[in-house]
Order: sequence, then C-alpha cells, then structure tokens
Amino acid sequence: MTFSLPAISYALDGASKATGIGSTNIKIAADRGDLICHWVGNKRIFRAADLDAWVQSLPTERPTK
Repeated sequence: MTFSLPAISYALDGASKATGIGSTNIKIAADRGDLICHWVGNKRIFRAADLDAWVQSLPTERPTK
C-alpha cells in the first residue's frame, strides 16, 4: 500500500510552485515580515499554513496605475 502525506512545509522553490508566486516575491514578503519563514541552517522553510494565510491576505483587486 502506498500513500503520501500532504506537505506541511516547503523550501523556497516548493513554496513558489505551491502558490504560483515567484520566489523573488516570496523572499521579499518574508524579508518584509509579511510572510513567516523558518530557518534550517541557511535554508528558508515556509509552513503550508503560513503560505495559505499570506496568499489569503493579498489584495483581491488589481492595483490601479
């Protein structure tokens, strides 16, 4: 029997793939404190719950120029 567990955290590339948001924007959000990240050595780790909360906090309307 084979089964897989849902991911509870992602490295930067995985966080980008999971959200559809570029890694540069994710790093900027983490550096600003808008997105919580954890560290394992020099590697950023993003919890799935934190990514979901951050995405939900993003504006729902396109910015005006």
